[in-house]
Amino acid sequence: MVNEALDRSRSGGLPGRVWRSITGSGVSADLPAKVAYSPVAVRRFVRRVKRTVDRPPRDATVTALSPMEVVVLGRRELTGLLAEVPAMARRLLVGMARRIREADTRTLP
Repeated sequence: MVNEALDRSRSGGLPGRVWRSITGSGVSADLPAKVAYSPVAVRRFVRRVKRTVDRPPRDATVTALSPMEVVVLGRRELTGLLAEVPAMARRLLVGMARRIREADTRTLP
C-alpha cells in the first residue's frame, strides 16, 4: 500500500511533479486499504489478553495508615458501578491496557 502511494506521488510528467514540489501541493488519490494479519499472532494476542484480564478473584490484605471506610465489590456490583460511572470504566480500561503492554514487553524481545 505504501509503495502504491509512492508510485502515485511520483506519477505524471516532470513539469507536474516540479509544480507540486514548488507549490507544496499533493496528489489526491483514494487507495484501497490492504490489511494482512497472522492468525497465529491474533490467537497469541487473544490468549495474552485473556491471561491478563480474565483472572480469578484474589484476596488481599490492606493496612490503612489513617481511618477510612472500605467497600468490597463483587463482580455484579462492580459491573453495575462501571455502567453508572463511565470515567471509572475508562480508567480501569487504561490500567488494563498498560498491563497488557507491560506483559507484551516481558514476553517478546
